Amino acid sequence: MAAAVVTFLFVGDVMLGRGVSSILRREPARYVWGDVLPVFAGADCRFANLECVLSDRGEPWSDPLKVFHFRSDAKNVEALTEAGVDFVSLANNHILDYGYDALRDTLAALDRAGIARAGAGTDLAEAMRPAVRAVRGGSIGLIAFTDNEPVWAAEASQPGVFH
Repeated sequence: MAAAVVTFLFVGDVMLGRGVSSILRREPARYVWGDVLPVFAGADCRFANLECVLSDRGEPWSDPLKVFHFRSDAKNVEALTEAGVDFVSLANNHILDYGYDALRDTLAALDRAGIARAGAGTDLAEAMRPAVRAVRGGSIGLIAFTDNEPVWAAEASQPGVFH
């Protein structure tokens, strides 16, 4: 029997914060993708690095050396679902920009949307866990980790990134 062909689509930093979040208050979720949604639709499996938190709460991380803090309204998870994003990496230098509650909100929004996630969690075990999904009769997984922001490292009972 011939092996199934699986088509992957990888996108880099998906920024739904900054001015994009403001635009999404007046435009539909699909707006951010312009004319590339057919490209997303043609893939069997879509991966992205989520470069912001999806939350309506939290205060910017207090480190004075951290200049940029990225947050998008929690409802903007719809932009990811519009594109059919299957997996997101959260192991980056913005997932805790608005603190632990905003991280928890992001995890919950992704879970409700059915988007698999890796690289951050409510504790070290969750942050280290690969995201795995069935695709075309097989399994595809994502492992995500970072060397950025060592103070954000998840611990046994502390949220954070897989550092």
